[in-house]
Amino acid sequence: MATELEKYGLNVTKEKVDLGEGKYTYNVIGKIEGTTNPDRYIILASHIDSPYPTVVGATDDAAAMGIQVEIARILANTNTNKTILIIGFGGEELWFKGSEDFVKKHPEIIRNCDAMIDLNCVGAGEYVAPISSTSLPEPVKADPKLLKLIEESANELKTPLMIETETYSSDTYHFYKNNVPVILIESRPFKVAPWSAENTPDKLEYDDIHNIGQVVIMTILKLSNQEP
Repeated sequence: MATELEKYGLNVTKEKVDLGEGKYTYNVIGKIEGTTNPDRYIILASHIDSPYPTVVGATDDAAAMGIQVEIARILANTNTNKTILIIGFGGEELWFKGSEDFVKKHPEIIRNCDAMIDLNCVGAGEYVAPISSTSLPEPVKADPKLLKLIEESANELKTPLMIETETYSSDTYHFYKNNVPVILIESRPFKVAPWSAENTPDKLEYDDIHNIGQVVIMTILKLSNQEP
């Protein structure tokens, strides 16, 4: 992921995340500097790990990383008022260790973050599915303004959208707990269980990946043009 983001001119850093017992992972962070409001941030997130060593994780979360790279390619040649951070978090499957570490290390970014959009379990559905609320490990609610922007973008693009609820908050969790506006976006229905060994690249649907990418990039551009 780092190599692909660098290919499009992003400033990329890898931050080591301690998992304990001598184990570690990394957060991969690509930065597109804002023009007029560079100290305000929009984060587009995915995660770089899979549930088990035997699981490829095509929808959980390789497709999301592919969407991020394509969005990086487009935004790298676009003036965005706010700084865009494209992040692949490590340790999501370990109760969000990478995003927890990022939130602790970057309090200034967290204070000035206008939105965190998290892509998880995408690429093999029929609907773009923003998640309005989750319950595990604790309740997380999508920011109403972000949810409305996602809906507006989908309507303008004539993209099928289904608002869902979900038990599992993914990397939105620690951002939400630190008062950052968040939204989790998935695909629905699941055509293959995300944690299954059957979750392989041949299950991915181009139209679903394309639709999610378009909706997300339109939403990011709208957010970037908003005043803090």
